[in-house]
Amino acid sequence: MTICASRQFAKLFNCRFEDASPNAGEFGDIWYVETGLLTPFGRFVLFSEARTLFTLLIHTGVRRSIAPLIEEFEGRVQRLPGWRKSSCVMAAEPFRLAKRIDRGIIGSQNELVFLLGANLQDEARPLTASGILQIERRLNDTPMSRLQMDSPAAAFQNMAA
Repeated sequence: MTICASRQFAKLFNCRFEDASPNAGEFGDIWYVETGLLTPFGRFVLFSEARTLFTLLIHTGVRRSIAPLIEEFEGRVQRLPGWRKSSCVMAAEPFRLAKRIDRGIIGSQNELVFLLGANLQDEARPLTASGILQIERRLNDTPMSRLQMDSPAAAFQNMAA
């Protein structure tokens, strides 16, 4: 699995790029990551699947350690409905960190970060796990121009079917 990250993410989580660019792969092999907003709720990180823009929203609080973030991400991926890869495959293939290069995905993630901020303004404190999942659902139900105005959730369901 390749995780394509921004320079800001690499600097914040103190990690180095291993790959200059991702290899084309199967559905779910490439995920783009962007640090979201630092809010009164803490920091959020968005992981978006490259083909569908399906996004997992992970609340990191103020943590800056990559290991628990990747562990939570991998656990969330394994629990996705229709996910075909077994946990053995993910454990056998550690992730590679590459630079984000696809401007279309970068632009879409910027839109998602903006929408995240708008959604967080409406949330009550303290923010609960169910509140975060509800925001994630709203992000994934948003029509995206990169997907010809389809939503990431619908695109993901089509790919996973």
